[in-house]
Amino acid sequence: MFTDLVAPLFYVIVFCTIIYKADDFRLTGVHRSWPLLAFTLKILAGFVFWAVYSFYYTDPSASDAFRYFADAHLIKAQWYQNRDVFWSFMTGSQMDHPEYQRIYDQLISWTSAYRYGMSNDCSTIIRINVVISFISFGSFHVHALFMSFMSFIGLIALYKAFCGMFIRREKWLFLALFAIPSVVFWSSSLLKEGPLLMCLGLFIHAALRIFGKKGSWLDCVIAPVSFLLLFYIKGYVIITLVPSVIFLLIVRFSGYRWILGKWIVTHLLCFIVAQQGHLFFRGGDFLYVLHKKQVDFYNIAYLRNAGSLVEIPQVSGVKDFILNYPQALALTYFRPFLNETYKTTDWIFAIENFVLLVLIILAIFRWQKVRGYPAAVLLMMLSFVLVLAAVLGNTVPILGAIVRYKIPALPFLVILCFYFLIKKPQLSTTSSTEEVQ
Repeated sequence: MFTDLVAPLFYVIVFCTIIYKADDFRLTGVHRSWPLLAFTLKILAGFVFWAVYSFYYTDPSASDAFRYFADAHLIKAQWYQNRDVFWSFMTGSQMDHPEYQRIYDQLISWTSAYRYGMSNDCSTIIRINVVISFISFGSFHVHALFMSFMSFIGLIALYKAFCGMFIRREKWLFLALFAIPSVVFWSSSLLKEGPLLMCLGLFIHAALRIFGKKGSWLDCVIAPVSFLLLFYIKGYVIITLVPSVIFLLIVRFSGYRWILGKWIVTHLLCFIVAQQGHLFFRGGDFLYVLHKKQVDFYNIAYLRNAGSLVEIPQVSGVKDFILNYPQALALTYFRPFLNETYKTTDWIFAIENFVLLVLIILAIFRWQKVRGYPAAVLLMMLSFVLVLAAVLGNTVPILGAIVRYKIPALPFLVILCFYFLIKKPQLSTTSSTEEVQ
């Protein structure tokens, strides 16, 4: 009874009290109750997630969340049975212990055979849940609440990062961050998306404060730490962020003149360097890794009999990569299409994709020239959105997976659309207004 009801209810009260009372969760331009309502929505989404994967998808292995939960509690049990083994899992040391190997063989999701030199993000998320397990009373819902709160912190940080570009239009920004169905759903349970959004939000907030010459010593600590943590949570997000970070650094030291040209040159140079990745990265060059990851996803799809498998072109060279990019972009942000829906869950994501497509079309028609600081920030977001499509659209042929993997970029894409859709967007007077040549 305590595990199933009282423990989750206790933490709901704790988190809601923190959100309502703490000044860090009071947002400019919206009523103080709005963040609390947004977190309540995430609580409901977390419960829906649990119900869907408990009663709709009856196979316990259908969701990573249940596998992470089981592995975390198996490792936590070693705290009471064998402390040396426990610390071996938590620190990644002394892995030759016989008892370590025995427990390792029982874990479901501790490691992945398809890493290509990247960090083991599965073990990272399990370690986070091991820590939570000491105060979760064995409740899956408590773990989900902690993960949901982490993602909420990241979304709050993103709101603060961009609110200066939405003066007197802050409600639009709030909707872009807290009301996208797939973002709410996937970031509200025991998955990587919770810590991912937290680190991403904290990094963007700190980086933009430094870029806008308003950063403190704390921002100089948060930016590199959160960037490093992203590497251990979702390696592909680091790949998609690098060009935008380099672009901001270039603009920071060279000014806003010729900003679009700097954006284009930055991405061309990043692509050339990535193509020589085999010289300094043991996983191989960029296109080679994309090709291998694509093959791996197909193998996983056939092994698990994935029902949403689609065909995507092979990544065999630079020419194919460029020609296939429009299809990769469409796969990442617009599929499943409305005519590809077979289940209720398909319809939800297909409708969201259709609405997103309409927003993009309307925003293109409402496009207007932007200068200075807002131009740099918008181009940074556009970089993240487009590069993510290049990575996901060329590697993930499973629609059920891609609707989850794309969520880090969805808030940025919707913010870009809203910026041009709202009538005469107000620019922050504290941001630079230096003109772009």
